Amino acid sequence: MSTESALRLVWVYPDLLSTYGDRGNLLILARRADLRGLPVECSEVRSDQVLPEEADVYLLGGGEDGPQALAAQRLVSDGGLHRAVARGAVLFAVCAGYQLLGASFFAKGARCAGL
Repeated sequence: MSTESALRLVWVYPDLLSTYGDRGNLLILARRADLRGLPVECSEVRSDQVLPEEADVYLLGGGEDGPQALAAQRLVSDGGLHRAVARGAVLFAVCAGYQLLGASFFAKGARCAGL
């Protein structure tokens, strides 16, 4: 059940972007909010699912070249992350997730469009 005042955290594409145990970022943010008495809702959205646009914080983790390129394609075509950030959501990105945020990046020797 969704609570209007809950902090909504979304781990984006853990099936593609979780090379370095990136679930820990989700867990620690949820724990820190909980310690402050903030209700928290965590969700993990796989790359074959539509990304919800109503969350407060989106987390992008690390990934190898192939999964990183696939994640970029799917995020661009989905458009939900762009709309969420445009309305003021926070985007927390590390490693390959951070690389995705540029205009382009290189994966497997090819230039790929970024977010």
